[in-house]
Amino acid sequence: MPQQLRFDISRDNGRVTIAISGDLDMAGTLRLQPQLDRLMQDVRPAVLVLDLRGVDFVDSVGLSLLVEVHEAALGGEFRLAIVRGTREVQRIFELAGYEGVLPFVDDPARL
Repeated sequence: MPQQLRFDISRDNGRVTIAISGDLDMAGTLRLQPQLDRLMQDVRPAVLVLDLRGVDFVDSVGLSLLVEVHEAALGGEFRLAIVRGTREVQRIFELAGYEGVLPFVDDPARL
């Protein structure tokens, strides 16, 4: 059964962390994307951390959202770090060819 996406946003000295849990599917992406857009446009963090440790599932729509955020970061607006999810979630990124492309980290405290 799908797990509704939840996220918790915390801010600390120019760094915004979004701890995501549940399913990053179409429904979850529709809830998360407006928050990400607002943060990138209004808050403009120096570092944006997307913590996927609580994510159970990612579909192609969720993957596309993460790629869009990565592309925005490449534009020089902010630094992006994505905390690796479970082995099953990371397997989706491997199969899609994004494991070596997206800026994954193991420990957000070491940024």
